[in-house]
Amino acid sequence: MASDDEGGGLDLFQEPEGYYQPEKPPTYATHKLLSGEEMRVRMVGFNPLW
Repeated sequence: MASDDEGGGLDLFQEPEGYYQPEKPPTYATHKLLSGEEMRVRMVGFNPLW
């Protein structure tokens, strides 16, 4: 019987290196208010249908 301390191959849920795409840089949108002032907004989230 194997010892519990060996840990041989117990990383079942470990993703391989490079499995996920690198995080993309943030995107921004600029909105002009009724007062004429511009507001820069950082966009968050992602939806493949957009």
